[in-house]
Amino acid sequence: MARKLPVQIELIPNMYDLGLFKRCLESRRRLRLTASVASLVLTGCFLGAGHFIRYWSSTPVLNIFLVIALYFGVLVVSYLVALVLGDLFFSGPWLEKMRRGSSFVPEDLASQKALMKNRSLTFIAFWTISIAILGVGCDLVTGGNIRWFHTYGGILVSLRSEDASERAQVLKTLSNPFYDTKWSNEDIRAAITERLDDTSDEVRRHAAYLSGRAKISESAERLEALLTDESASVDARGDAAIALGRLEWKPARSRLITVLRKASEGDDPRSWNVPLVMSSLYGFYEMRDAMASQDAIHLLDRCLEKGCDEGVLQYAFFYLKSLRVKDGAALSFRVLDSASSGHAMQCYAADLLRFTASKKDVPAMKRVFERTPIQSMCPVVYRKYREEAAIIMFEADPMRALFVRAIGNINDRADDDWIWMVGSDVHENLETRKVAEVYARAHGSQ
Repeated sequence: MARKLPVQIELIPNMYDLGLFKRCLESRRRLRLTASVASLVLTGCFLGAGHFIRYWSSTPVLNIFLVIALYFGVLVVSYLVALVLGDLFFSGPWLEKMRRGSSFVPEDLASQKALMKNRSLTFIAFWTISIAILGVGCDLVTGGNIRWFHTYGGILVSLRSEDASERAQVLKTLSNPFYDTKWSNEDIRAAITERLDDTSDEVRRHAAYLSGRAKISESAERLEALLTDESASVDARGDAAIALGRLEWKPARSRLITVLRKASEGDDPRSWNVPLVMSSLYGFYEMRDAMASQDAIHLLDRCLEKGCDEGVLQYAFFYLKSLRVKDGAALSFRVLDSASSGHAMQCYAADLLRFTASKKDVPAMKRVFERTPIQSMCPVVYRKYREEAAIIMFEADPMRALFVRAIGNINDRADDDWIWMVGSDVHENLETRKVAEVYARAHGSQ
């Protein structure tokens, strides 16, 4: 019984039927010349298109089309190179078979046997290697502009777009931490800085935020200009204030103070530029600078007198407690002793004592503790800024527990009995008792 011949899978396209390279395959000399010229032309196309994309283009769609066209050219030229390699390495009338396809008839038995060998897989390997070499090599010898476009160019070209909404969207997307590896690129940093002078307030706002997030110190002077530009939107100026704080740009402190004072001008706190006040306070918090502490205390005194926005209260108290401003203790007692202060303001004041009270304040804190209702609870307050993780500004706690924490943090052994008494009082709020027990054990272990 005759053995069946193994099935041969023909992976090589029939060039005779396609007719695309028919003339190139008429002779070895023509094939090699065509492959050489095509490789040079492809390199020239990479050079011209790469420079156009990097330095002149402002149309992302056109750039993508050019890149696709270049890589299609890589496929075509690499096929020619693979044909040259096939002609060099495959014996017999392989090239003639590729040119004429099914019309080719071997002249002798040796030629027929040579064509029995399936060269498809080897040819595909030649083609794949040629694609890799030409795709990387052409870009490498022409300055790497296509690889640059893949990594950074799309972003930079979009930032040059005439559509302001597109520029804003690119900056917003780029501010996501997923793209933080791009923040260190000098071209990206320069482009973000340039957008601080954009004609669109929305673009300037996103550029200001990203300048602080990416720590682009080169943008500090333009951020100062944006901060003081009264024609800009409040949101853009506020993001500039926070960005300057994140850059820890000390020369901007006087600017922030001026903006903070000007934003809070007027007898009625309801007329204050609340978002800008909050942003300026947060900028000083990011800078870890206590220069604005007296201004924050002055703002809170006016809030105590006439009332003000809840956001101003939160940011001012948070700033004072974060920097442990000692003058904040006296402010806290003014708030706690005032009948006009609301419950939230009293909670913030009590929490401030945890970080600013001293030994001389203990008797006053114990008196306030005694008159505070047992079940008086302080709410959690957090700040969510863009895509960043939320910051807990004030934790949920019984107000009486805040005084226990403040006294416990002073760590005076003379107060141990008082703390033990609070912890063992069965009528006390359970959360407050737990706080007292923690401090009692900590002091006992010392």
